[in-house]
Amino acid sequence: QRISKELQFSIEQAQNMGQQYSNSIKIGFPARSTLFYLPKAIALFEEKQPTVQIVPEIQPQNDYVNAFLKKELDMILLP
Repeated sequence: QRISKELQFSIEQAQNMGQQYSNSIKIGFPARSTLFYLPKAIALFEEKQPTVQIVPEIQPQNDYVNAFLKKELDMILLP
């Protein structure tokens, strides 16, 4: 029962957080090592565009370029 309550609370928190955004940008990147640069880039972006949510997505080594070309990703972050 405790787990169920915590899960419901988490879902409600996520829904509330999502309401502050009017749009999102999905960023693909090839490796976890690229994560080093992402927090600073997100912070700088949020200062200028606080209503746009950044959705990072780790992609397999060569899939991120194909996903970008297919317009499944808005941007790709390269090392």
